[in-house]
Amino acid sequence: MISPSESSHEAHRAVSTFDPSSPCASRRSSRSKFAEKNGAAAEKTSIDAFERIIKLCSIRDRSVQELRERLASDGYMQGPIEDSLKRAVDCSLLDDRRFAELLIRSRLRSGKGACVVRRDLKKHGIIPEEIDGWPDAFEMDEAAQERRALDLLDGFSSTAQDLWSAAFRHLLAKGYSTAVATRVARVWSEKK
Repeated sequence: MISPSESSHEAHRAVSTFDPSSPCASRRSSRSKFAEKNGAAAEKTSIDAFERIIKLCSIRDRSVQELRERLASDGYMQGPIEDSLKRAVDCSLLDDRRFAELLIRSRLRSGKGACVVRRDLKKHGIIPEEIDGWPDAFEMDEAAQERRALDLLDGFSSTAQDLWSAAFRHLLAKGYSTAVATRVARVWSEKK
């Protein structure tokens, strides 16, 4: 026999059971998403956005454009986004020049060419020509690119019959210009 306390416990469990396949569940879900999207976004302030920036920048350095897009996708309104970004720039939490230098050096260390570096900078909202010392300070001139490309090919092996074409395609895939890839692939394939 079920005691009164067990009976009420059973009844409580039956009421609180949630069936995700029920039609009410999808309405509840869509209502909560609507409330999150509209009501919660209005409640998100510049202080909340700034705290989000601090959290994201504690993981890794980021560009202003990247954070602008991230905050917008998190549901922050334009006003709080711009206020918090300005505050982050003013206190040097965000610095596109610093971010650009880190990105450039990282890409160059991994053997990427100038085309990839330029594309990645633009993707982050940074114009390469506006960076102090671009391209000379980062050894982005043709001679430096050729040295890096040749170093990259020293570790490259291919079973292709046409070594020049294989090396050329490999360098293009790594972001080197056609001119650099042509010259370096010729020099490398002649040594083989």
